[in-house]
Amino acid sequence: MLKKQKSAFTLIEMSIVIVLLGIIGFFSIDFLIDTASKTAVANTGKDIVQFFQKVQDYNVVYGIPGISEGNQTYYGIGFERDTDNQSFYYSFKKTASSKQILETFYLPNNVYFSNFDLGENLELRFCADINYDLQVDPNSNVGGMEYLCDDDGLVCSELFEIDVKSKYTDYEKNIFINTSKTQYSCKPNIYIKQEAETSDLCLAVVGCINGVIYNNICAFEGEIVDICYSFTDLGNNTCSCN
Repeated sequence: MLKKQKSAFTLIEMSIVIVLLGIIGFFSIDFLIDTASKTAVANTGKDIVQFFQKVQDYNVVYGIPGISEGNQTYYGIGFERDTDNQSFYYSFKKTASSKQILETFYLPNNVYFSNFDLGENLELRFCADINYDLQVDPNSNVGGMEYLCDDDGLVCSELFEIDVKSKYTDYEKNIFINTSKTQYSCKPNIYIKQEAETSDLCLAVVGCINGVIYNNICAFEGEIVDICYSFTDLGNNTCSCN
C-alpha cells in the first residue's frame, strides 16, 4: 500500500517537473530569439555605417578639377530588398561606359530593410560638382568625390533613411544618410539614430547630448558622442557631463 502511494506521488512530481521545464524552455527560447535579434540588427547597422564610410573614402582621391563628370571614375553604394524578401547592400564602380558591382553583403536571414518594399532599392553615387562653390574641408583632399549626386547634380539638404529590423521581433535601428549635417554644406554623413530604450522615459527626461541640453532626449536625431542625465548647466543651453 505504501509502495503504491509512493509511485503516485512520484508521477505527480514528474508531471510538475515536466510542466516547469516546458515553461522555462518557452521563456528561454523567447529570450534567445530576442537577444539574437537585437545582436543581428545592431551589428548590421554598424556594418552598414562602416561600409558607407569605406566606399566614401574610395572617392576622396577622384574629382580632379577641370575634368568633366562624364570622364570621371566614381564609386557608389546601393541598398535593396529583392522580390524574394532578401535584403542586401553593395558597392559599385562606374565609368562613362560601364558599371561594375564590387562587393555585395546580404543581411542575416532574420533581418531586413523594413522601409523598402519588395523589389525596391536605393542607389547613391558619390561625386564632385566642380561648378559648385563648396567650402573646402581642411580634413580632406580638395576636389574629392565624397559628396552625393543625382541626375540633376549635387544632392543637398536631403535625408536618406534605411531601417534595419528583425523579422521576428519589433527591434529596429534607423540609419540616416544626411547631406546637410556638417558645416561643409552638402557633404554626406551617416549615423545610427540613438534613443532611450524605454519610450515612456523619453517623454520627460532632460539630458545633455554632445554638450547641448535637450528637454526631450528622444527629439535628438544624430550621432551621439556623449550623453548623460547628470550634468552642469554652462549657460546658453550648453552643458558638460558630471
